[in-house]
Amino acid sequence: MGLTIEKRIMVTPSTKAAPYLLELARLTGKAPSRLIRELLDETMPNMAPVIEALKVIKTRPDLVRGALSEMVMSAENSLKEVQLGLDLEMQKKPGRKPAKVRSR
Repeated sequence: MGLTIEKRIMVTPSTKAAPYLLELARLTGKAPSRLIRELLDETMPNMAPVIEALKVIKTRPDLVRGALSEMVMSAENSLKEVQLGLDLEMQKKPGRKPAKVRSR
């Protein structure tokens, strides 16, 4: 039989997390280590994209800098357009609404 036992790691919960973990363990009847394992297993799908992004950041910082620069420029341009629109609205003089043109 090919039984595989994963390498064990020691985890010490933070002082904020420990009470929640212990309460959850008490309520579910599961050991804290099992709860942590289950939580990690549940987050695995979310870890894969983060891992890939970190790999790109480590291996291609120039690519990341370029992408971030483009994002910042795009955000700045969007803000400028909004500001221009607000400036134009502020320049309008308050007064009566234009009269409707009546057709005869």
